[in-house]
Amino acid sequence: HRGSRDFYTHNEGLQNQNVVFWQDGLEGEPHVLLDPNTMSADGTVALSSMAVTEDGTLAAYALTDAGSDWLTWHVREVATGKDRADVLRWSKFSSAAWLPDNSGFFYSRYDAPADAAEPESLKLTNYFHKLYLHTLGTPQSQDRLIFDRFDDQEINLGGYVTQDGRYLLIYQSKGTSPNNELAVLPLTSDAIADPRSHVVRLVDHADAQYTVIENEGALLWVTKTLDARNG
Repeated sequence: HRGSRDFYTHNEGLQNQNVVFWQDGLEGEPHVLLDPNTMSADGTVALSSMAVTEDGTLAAYALTDAGSDWLTWHVREVATGKDRADVLRWSKFSSAAWLPDNSGFFYSRYDAPADAAEPESLKLTNYFHKLYLHTLGTPQSQDRLIFDRFDDQEINLGGYVTQDGRYLLIYQSKGTSPNNELAVLPLTSDAIADPRSHVVRLVDHADAQYTVIENEGALLWVTKTLDARNG
């Protein structure tokens, strides 16, 4: 539920991919937002991730082709069903997290391969995952680097914005381990302009799973599995 709109997926039973719908409230008329089945002749384009703004007006969505881990991000206007010009590449293992004013969103990606036109380069192992902020209407080359782990090439990064829009939560993990480190960036203009000086490392050892479930201002409520395997 975002703004006045409800979003959901549906499959008629024979479709390769689920279709994303939206409607105004429970009694509203259903509208197709995204139908991956129409995006390729063989049905191999899939929707990997989607994030809708809090007011329900924009959706950032990532597509993957033929089972690849590579994601391509797009932005769709919910009311019109039209895509904006924003296209973001070289992303893997990433979600999207919108700024509260809908001006942009955080996502994770790698540096572009040295020879992006060479298919074999897309199969190479990737290192140094990075968290960026994309501002709508600007080219990807202008995206702002928010956080990286230059000290560890295997760390994967994930960014999530708290519901009140005050903080960016930065999760750091390795491989398939559920354990993670945790950092926080206040979403002020000063902090976004100079994130390295404003990031607070709350958990700097991945000795358990730490998940922020809510915040009350600067107070974070966190579940953890340290000495508590059930959380």
